[in-house]
Amino acid sequence: MIKNVVVLLLTLTLAASAAPKDTPDKAHAQKVCDAWATLDVNNSKQYYDNASTNAYFDLAPLKYSNWKEYESGVVNLLKNFKSIKFTVNDDFTAHHAGKLVWSTATMKLDSTDVNGKSESTDVRWTAIWEKKGGKWLITHEHVSAPMH
Repeated sequence: MIKNVVVLLLTLTLAASAAPKDTPDKAHAQKVCDAWATLDVNNSKQYYDNASTNAYFDLAPLKYSNWKEYESGVVNLLKNFKSIKFTVNDDFTAHHAGKLVWSTATMKLDSTDVNGKSESTDVRWTAIWEKKGGKWLITHEHVSAPMH
């Protein structure tokens, strides 16, 4: 019995020491979402790898091939909204894969367009994070809504 307890404690200690202490978590993900809620892409830019040539998949259009495309496309999309709010749900998870972290979550999206029409829907969010310059930056992102 003591041997089993020692093995369990050793396993837990090794698992805890393998994961970086500052992994993106739900609170960090919510900061990204809160930056988007300002409707100013410059506030969100700090959370993304602006130099990457990775793809970003947003609600619309189908695909952006790099940050520059994403930034300009989102600026045009955000012009259609008076307000937008993403709330990260409690199912946020982060997983380590070498020097990368991939995360998944569902979110509640509440928005009001420039004509005053309000909508609420659930969306899925997957992000790949890489630590660069001491900060976790999103190098790939996929946001989608279930088909109704």
